[in-house]
Parts: sequence; C-alpha cells; structure tokens
Amino acid sequence: MLYKGEHESVDLNSEITFIENYIALEKLRHDKSFTVQFNYPKNIEGYKIPPLLLFPLVENAFKHSSSGVKLALDLEGDQLMFRTQNNYHQTKTDKYLNSESNGIGLKNTSERLTVLFPEKHNLQIQDNGETFIVDLKVTLTNE
Repeated sequence: MLYKGEHESVDLNSEITFIENYIALEKLRHDKSFTVQFNYPKNIEGYKIPPLLLFPLVENAFKHSSSGVKLALDLEGDQLMFRTQNNYHQTKTDKYLNSESNGIGLKNTSERLTVLFPEKHNLQIQDNGETFIVDLKVTLTNE
C-alpha cells in the first residue's frame, strides 16, 4: 500500500489485504485472549478507494484497545460503510477530533475525507466510556 501512495486510488482489495497483513502483525503482538474480527463481502471487485483511507481507523482501534477489535466493511451500491469497534479501560473525553494530543489520526482522517469526498462522506464517533466505535460512510466510484 505504501508503495502505491503516489496513486490517487487503489483497488479496495489492496486496502483489505493491507489491513489483513496489519491484523496478522497485531495478533503477534498481543496474547491469545485479544480477539480480532474483520468482516467484509467477498465480491468487492471494481471498487476504488484512496490509498490508506481506512488504515488510520484500524490502527487507532488497535492502539487503544484493551481486549480486542471488531472491523466491518459493507458495500451497498456505491456506498462503502466501515466500522471499527474496540473496548478500553481508560477514561476518555469526547474531544477526539479537536484535541491537540489525542485523536490526531482521527482528526487527519476527518480532514482528508473532507478534501477527498466533500459532501459524500459521514464520519461518526461514539464513545460510551468502555467502547469506542467509528462509523464511516463514503460514496465510492465503481469502475
């Protein structure tokens, strides 16, 4: 994926493969009680996505998780929906997108989405003090 950074878009399959490889590395880092789920449709041919668009969300989930990560990608027509969910034990505030020290990856992702998909994306963050969920919805081009 990094070697494709000069391209405006990559196959969604490439992004998923990159995420799967990252998951494999994270599994080596954590003990066996750390659970990871990644669900996505098998037929995703033809969809393009900006390189590393989803990765900061995945990385953030692993970075802040205490017991596991759930990832889900779905496609409906030209809509891509991506969710990350992780549990944690730390006390957090809801300043993720505005803080200088916290949430820089989420803030950068939000700004990148605004540039790449003006009026064609929705990024929502939910934090109940134990579970952190990021939901992304983007209108993609199916080529």
